[in-house]
Amino acid sequence: MAPRDEGVARPGAGRLRMPWGVSTLGWADNRKGNAMRVAVFGAKGRMGAEVCAAVEAAADLELVAAVDAGEDRSTVESEAEVVIDFTTPDAVMDNLAWCIERGIHAVVGTTGFTYERLASIRELGSAS
Repeated sequence: MAPRDEGVARPGAGRLRMPWGVSTLGWADNRKGNAMRVAVFGAKGRMGAEVCAAVEAAADLELVAAVDAGEDRSTVESEAEVVIDFTTPDAVMDNLAWCIERGIHAVVGTTGFTYERLASIRELGSAS
């Protein structure tokens, strides 16, 4: 595979592609045809709003909560099987710790992860 040239525009760049789905997630295959219940953190941001729209458009996903900074997460705790986080580097660590403590799977689209942050999440995951 040739190295990617970061300075060259790629076809489809700028469009959100949702690479996940029930059929590709082994832990969700036993759902008996029910839609996967999804919450989005950062839902009022540009990317978060796109993720919400994509989840709502997917036949095998159900948007159960669209949460932004400072909003109540109780619906997420009681309804969601997975959280998609498109927040900020300042907010993502607390969100991931919250998900890990509650046993909720997380998909993170937030940028700004350092090796230290990754190590911190690994520690949280191994402690739970």
